[in-house]
Amino acid sequence: MKKKLITLALGIALAGSAVTWATQSSAPMTPPNVSDERVSLALDEQLQAYAARGQMVPEEMLPELFQQVRADLLQKEIMMQAAFKQGLKDDAQVKLAYENFESEFYAVELLNQLKREATASTEELQAAHKNLSREVVFQQVLFPSEALAKQALAELKAGKPFETLLQEQKQTKQSADWLKVSSLPAVMSQITSTLQKGQITEEPINLSNQFLLVKLVDERQDMSLPPFEAIQGAIENRIKEEKAQLQVQALLNAAK
Repeated sequence: MKKKLITLALGIALAGSAVTWATQSSAPMTPPNVSDERVSLALDEQLQAYAARGQMVPEEMLPELFQQVRADLLQKEIMMQAAFKQGLKDDAQVKLAYENFESEFYAVELLNQLKREATASTEELQAAHKNLSREVVFQQVLFPSEALAKQALAELKAGKPFETLLQEQKQTKQSADWLKVSSLPAVMSQITSTLQKGQITEEPINLSNQFLLVKLVDERQDMSLPPFEAIQGAIENRIKEEKAQLQVQALLNAAK
């Protein structure tokens, strides 16, 4: 509730300060400046958002849209100057809100950069297409620590049945639902995509600070999947995103 009130107060202050500053202040306004590069970047982001929704902007509309984006950025520049004049730049709560926004912004930018740098070979694309149609049923055992998971894995490799481990850990209630490999979290999708029926993961899977051992119980193919050529671009985009997410997860694990 407090965060909502701060956000609302910030919005009211910005709107009100623009009027007060423009009508009551005798100090001249610094003419706002928005470079063509900023406008082009904002326009590209809008066009990408349209394209992601399957909407295409006719080329003849681009000049008009460019000017609309410029006008929007100019308005925000004016409001920002008004906010600074009202002292919001030095307000403690506003500073905290800005720091939170800044960290989230750079987190997203890092993920986007890693995605741009990622590559996907033809073999990876074809394997991913196969996995898109692959549905599996698996059993899993959760452990609170990696050490316990590795100890249990050693027992499995020594011959202990997976079902016995489930009973010992009181995790016998397992879902029998078919799951698409492509719908699993990136780290699980990557690992389970290499498993064959009856196999168990070679190493514990770190998922949200829990450690899993997974056994593939059964698998089948969904024959309704479109042909490879029809969805190759979407598959490549997904692979790059998964690789970026795995890099981020490795970064977070290393920081613990």
